Amino acid sequence: MSRHEPRWRTAVAPAALLVAVALWTGDRVLFVAAALPLGYLAYGALSSVPDVSRAVRVERSLSSDTPFPGEHVTVTLAVTNESDRALPDVRLVDDVPGGVEPVSGRPEAVFGLRAGETHEVTYELVAQRGAHEFGDVSVRARSLSAAAVSSADVTPSGDSGMFCRVHVEDAPVRDQTMQFVGSIPTQTGGAGIEFHSTRNYRRGDPMNRIDWRRLAKTGELTTIDYRVQEAARVMVVVDARESVAVSCGPAYPSSRELSSYAAELLTGVLLDEGHEVGIGVFGLSLPGTRGSGSPSVLEPSGGDSFRAQVSAVCSAVAEGDPSVAASAGRGGAGRGASARESTAADGARASVAGSPSPDGGVDDADAATRRLRAYLDRHTQVVFVTPALDEFPVTVTETLAGHGHAVTVVSPDVTDRETLGGRVTHVTRTERVRRLRETGAHVVDWSLSDPLPLALAPAFREVR
Repeated sequence: MSRHEPRWRTAVAPAALLVAVALWTGDRVLFVAAALPLGYLAYGALSSVPDVSRAVRVERSLSSDTPFPGEHVTVTLAVTNESDRALPDVRLVDDVPGGVEPVSGRPEAVFGLRAGETHEVTYELVAQRGAHEFGDVSVRARSLSAAAVSSADVTPSGDSGMFCRVHVEDAPVRDQTMQFVGSIPTQTGGAGIEFHSTRNYRRGDPMNRIDWRRLAKTGELTTIDYRVQEAARVMVVVDARESVAVSCGPAYPSSRELSSYAAELLTGVLLDEGHEVGIGVFGLSLPGTRGSGSPSVLEPSGGDSFRAQVSAVCSAVAEGDPSVAASAGRGGAGRGASARESTAADGARASVAGSPSPDGGVDDADAATRRLRAYLDRHTQVVFVTPALDEFPVTVTETLAGHGHAVTVVSPDVTDRETLGGRVTHVTRTERVRRLRETGAHVVDWSLSDPLPLALAPAFREVR
């Protein structure tokens, strides 16, 4: 939209007065003096600016359109003047997605553009969980006299949004398994794919495992054993207590968001690998399940319905709002009860531990662990996702390890090192991580400056 602003209207009265006096007196000097305000009026009336919706092209590019939570994303706006005239005054404001705040630079700028020239505006955002769509770029151009103005909302080419999701190739599963076929290689021979060893033939061995080549050469009847692969039974536990729900700063995701994000990815990968996976939540009582209190538990299961329930639980953790999982919880509770009675393989067996015992509340590690262990058998290993900001995870890990459960701790580092208090918290957390490792657990200390797959890689090498 183009318009003229009455920028020089204050010159109308002086010009009219000088002309009137000059005509009355016949003084030529006054006529010359009247030319000055008349010149400003003519300059403002004749000045113009092209339509910015056609004259300006904007291209938006992101350093990553699929960042992980907490990653810094650089947004670059390339503004090009495609007209044959200079634009002396161009102002723009980018429409940043709601809930995402710039941490460096500004999504707005003022500059001039010659014909065919391109100017870049750069700023940084911190990625938050979920999908985020950018809006149009508001552009306003003014003439050199600032009397002519053209404004428009320009839809930029290039990237229009980002989806905050981490792609991991594997998950930290220990070699504590059940006797079901899965993706974890064992040290025993049997039916499988990878060669393990040979042994003397035993009556009843399958014909397809007899070493016929050796029989033809030596006359010895032997059987080939392959490396057996078994499935794990895994409980992914998320620390969503209110007392540790903090973030590095106002523009950064909270520990709840980071923990729920990692948990959802881990459960997805583990289910894809054929493991039985459950999810538990400390500090959040989910509706739609039997009982109340903490921890809330979806016992290990599989199937599409279970995946939907896990996604709803992780969303509720990220939002800190149990009602987010209400609809999935109501559907899951009925399926869970049915699964208990019919032992169906598909669907989740949803349940929640009883109310907190009189000797402890949500932050009572002993009571919470005791309630969690009611849903763990001796084969179940635990992946504990926690920011490790207090003694709670140390006590939980020690108790679980003491009862024979293999434990892997994934800990997002949400400490703020810019303040004195934050640095102290970082030091105490580092000491706590060391103590977690002393319990025998594998600890993934996830720095937000590193992608999650890179942070998990050392744990993968250790636990396999």
